[in-house]
Amino acid sequence: MATSSTRRILIVDDSAAVRASLESLLEPFGFEVEHAEDGSTGLRRCGSAKYDLVLLDLHMPVLDGPTMLRFLRQWGNKTPVVLVTSASDTKLLSSVIKLGNADYVCKPFDPRQIHAALCRGLGIRPEELVPETPRALVVDQGEVTTELLRGAVPAHVAVDAAPTHEAAEALARQRGYRLVLVDGVTAGREAAELLGRRLKALQPEAGFFLLDDPERTADGRRRVAAGPFDGVVPRPPEARVVKEFLYPNCLRNLVLPRGNTVALAAFRGNDEDAEIYFEVAARRLRAEIRTTLQESTSLKVDLSRAPLLAERLARLLTMTLQDTAELDVEPIFVVTAEMKTALTAGGEIWPAPLLTPDEKG
Repeated sequence: MATSSTRRILIVDDSAAVRASLESLLEPFGFEVEHAEDGSTGLRRCGSAKYDLVLLDLHMPVLDGPTMLRFLRQWGNKTPVVLVTSASDTKLLSSVIKLGNADYVCKPFDPRQIHAALCRGLGIRPEELVPETPRALVVDQGEVTTELLRGAVPAHVAVDAAPTHEAAEALARQRGYRLVLVDGVTAGREAAELLGRRLKALQPEAGFFLLDDPERTADGRRRVAAGPFDGVVPRPPEARVVKEFLYPNCLRNLVLPRGNTVALAAFRGNDEDAEIYFEVAARRLRAEIRTTLQESTSLKVDLSRAPLLAERLARLLTMTLQDTAELDVEPIFVVTAEMKTALTAGGEIWPAPLLTPDEKG
């Protein structure tokens, strides 16, 4: 696994297009990327969370880049900062760099320039930037869903098409998938569910969704489980559903290892998407914990960036405690103060420490 896969980066820029462009250059290497649309929001994020690096635009409304950087340094925040600017800002750039001990990159972005600045800021070697290729599998005789998915996901995601159930099983035995979409219309729901069970046994960490006709899912109930599937999405899914639901909840990294710590990535999506996030993240957390414990005898599980759903958090803690008990390990859980209150509200006493991010364990 690449060193970068555990790194958390904040992009502070008022342009959604620039943020998307930068994110597309970072996510193939496993970085966890978060956004802020201005310096004021960026300051709040940096005050409530720890980042490994900040990409900071110079010119923004509400609070500009130089002012945000000045506040960060006055507060003693030494997070590496890479300023995002244009060549015409040379004089201003020089003074800001001296003020905040920062690096810079110029627009338009050259991927090599971005990656070099990241390596300098994070203190890693360029050869440690190993791109990842998350994969999605589409089981559908038609090509519309496959082509739509390819067009809607970031370029580093690979999408494989299987026109038959036999081809799908063959691919599932050869490759690892984070997302599987199965046509429930052509061969019928019963056949689709039977295939779903077989594929799920081969790909236990993937998110599984049934593709159904739009008119049969007109109420948008894509989050309702169906048989072996985590939910239903229209056939073909809208690009918005792919970008805002399937990608953030299934295709990106949801579990981030770093030494003896395994952390859940920050939740993205609407509140109703949180159930899917927990469902898929729980599967990957179980697998990652076992991998981490091959190299360490202690374990810290950071749940602080998950949604505050007490019941789901409690189920996740219980599952993790059961798994680690089998491995003879006593984990420490990192949760927010609000999570800790919710988890212990009924007098619940957990057989493992619940620490907030500021507490040491």
